[in-house]
Amino acid sequence: MSPLVSVVLPVFNEEQRVGAAVRSILAQSFSDFELLVVDDGSTDATPARLAEVHDPRLHVLRLDPNGGRAAAKNHALDRARGTYVAFMDGDDEAVPHRLDAQVAFLEAHPDVDILGSALRTMGGPRSEVWRPRPDHPHIQAEFLISCAVYGATAMVRRAFLEQQAIRFVPEHYVEDYEMWTQVLHTARFANQPDVLLNHHFVPEDREEDTRAKQEAIAPVSLAQLRGLGLAPTARQQQLHSALCRPAGYHLESEADVHDCIEWVDTLTAQNRAQGGYDDAALADVLDQRMVEILASVPGHRRALARRVVHSPFVRRRLRRSVQVRARDTWTRMRRVLR
Repeated sequence: MSPLVSVVLPVFNEEQRVGAAVRSILAQSFSDFELLVVDDGSTDATPARLAEVHDPRLHVLRLDPNGGRAAAKNHALDRARGTYVAFMDGDDEAVPHRLDAQVAFLEAHPDVDILGSALRTMGGPRSEVWRPRPDHPHIQAEFLISCAVYGATAMVRRAFLEQQAIRFVPEHYVEDYEMWTQVLHTARFANQPDVLLNHHFVPEDREEDTRAKQEAIAPVSLAQLRGLGLAPTARQQQLHSALCRPAGYHLESEADVHDCIEWVDTLTAQNRAQGGYDDAALADVLDQRMVEILASVPGHRRALARRVVHSPFVRRRLRRSVQVRARDTWTRMRRVLR
C-alpha cells in the first residue's frame, strides 16, 4: 500500500546534520510516509550516518557522482509513491507536527497545489523567523521579485506535478524558485504562517550563498518580466535587482530613488494592461519592498516629495500614511475618552 506522503531529502556531505534531519522526520506525529534520502555522491561520513538508522520507512538512494540538488530531487520524485510530496534539505529539521499540519491543510483545501510555511533560521548570532505571505495572490505577485514559497518547507500534490510534467532543472542553483515559476499561472499556492521547519546555516558561508542565489534568481525573474510584455533595459534590470534583494543593486542617490519609483510604476501599469497578477497584490508587494529599500537611502523623503504629482506609488504611500495617522489619532482619542 502506498504511503500518503513521500518526503524527499537530498544530501551531500552532511555528516554533521543528516542524522538530526532524518530523525526529525522519523519522529513526526504523522506516520503514514516514506522518507526518500538521496545521497548525492557524498565523500564524507554521510553514508555511514545513514546506515546507522534502521527504520522501514527510510529508503536511501545513492547517486554517484554528485549531480546537484535538482537532479537528486528529480531522482526521488521518479520513485515517490505518496499522494503528497514534502521537500527538505540535509541541514534542516522539521518540527514534530510538520507533516500533520500540511496534510491537514491540503486535505481541507483541495484547490491548493503547492504549500509552504514559515521557517526559523539557526546558526547565526540570533534566530530569525522568515514568515512568507500566506495567500495565493500575494505569493504569485511576490514571485516576480523573490521565491515566495521556501523550497525546504514545501509540500505538493504529486498528481499536479505529473499532470504538468514538470521537474527541477538540473544544475539550477535556485531550483525550487525556477520550478515554482514554471507553474506560476497554473498552480494554486498557499503558505502556512506557523514555523514548521528549522533551517541551519553556517554564518561565514551565508554571504557567498546569498550572492550565488541572487545571480541565479536574476534570469528567472527576467523571464517573468518578459511574460508581462516588458523588455527591460540594462538600467531597469539593475533597478529590478534592487527590488529582488538581498545582494542586488543598492539605491544610493536621489536619482536612484526616482528611477526605482518609475520602474515600480512601470511594473504596476504594465500588469494592469496585461493582467498577469492581481493588481492590488502586486502593488502591495512592490510597495512593501520599496519601503524597505528606501529606509536605508539618505534623502529619500525629499525624492518622494518631488515625485508626488506623477507617481502612483508615491500617492499610494501618502494615502497609506494618512490612513495610519488617522487610525493612530482615533486610537489615542478613544483612550482619552475612556
